[in-house]
Amino acid sequence: MILSLTSFLSMIVLMLVNQCVDGFCLRGELKTDMPIAGDLNYYCEYNDGFHVFRMRPGTQQTTTDCLRCSCDMDGLQCCGFGRNAGVVVVPPECKEIFYDCHSFYVTRLNESVDCFTNDPISIPPSRLLDQLLF
Repeated sequence: MILSLTSFLSMIVLMLVNQCVDGFCLRGELKTDMPIAGDLNYYCEYNDGFHVFRMRPGTQQTTTDCLRCSCDMDGLQCCGFGRNAGVVVVPPECKEIFYDCHSFYVTRLNESVDCFTNDPISIPPSRLLDQLLF
């Protein structure tokens, strides 16, 4: 019974760490743009290395690289979530696989089985294959 309780508590801790904790945050300055004829425009800008996007103050956006960004009059703030939530120590008998911004912990012996519950994981098979190949 102790082993089952330990496994359950480990799963809860990993879920909390992986889904709720911001592992890092970055900030950027509020920028301005003045059209030739018009009002001053305020915006925040984020560049993920592939795309540059602009946000107006009071808006939020989630990026494909697992950041939640918000823009206000103090500037841009982006914090990691999901697989970018921070460092998670995976038990040696387990392996971490990614599905979009989410992490799953599977057994090394059977990558379709959850490491903590021994239940089948619910990632669509085609996506699971894509993630395991990379």
